[in-house]
Amino acid sequence: AASLLDAAASLADAEAREAEGQAREAAMSRVLEGLRVELAAAWEREAALGTEVEEEQALLVVAREEMQERMVQRCVEVAAAREDVTMLQTEVEDERARLAVSKQEVAAAATDLAVAHGEVSAATDRAAALSKELADARHAGGRAE
Repeated sequence: AASLLDAAASLADAEAREAEGQAREAAMSRVLEGLRVELAAAWEREAALGTEVEEEQALLVVAREEMQERMVQRCVEVAAAREDVTMLQTEVEDERARLAVSKQEVAAAATDLAVAHGEVSAATDRAAALSKELADARHAGGRAE
């Protein structure tokens, strides 16, 4: 009977150890399953982040190309503006040259006018002198008659 009791106790111990092992195995399976879920979630996040990075890189490429296009356009506009400024400077210089010529022409016309005025004054003085001589001659002729 004692050996039967020992065998029963051994069997109970073995069953207890087996139940404990199964409980540990079940706990480890749950932990393992949790880790698998976390790993799958991490892979999904990594894939999502990879997609976001690719999208951001594509947006950066587009933004860089747009900026380069705007810079080229600005360079073209600046070159055109410089060309316009150069043309306007040439026009201003031409206008200044025409103005200088006009000033010379006005000065020459003023000189001609002064000369003509002097000639008119001299002619007026001669006419006055001739008128006086004519008047004196008439007066002298009227006395002689």
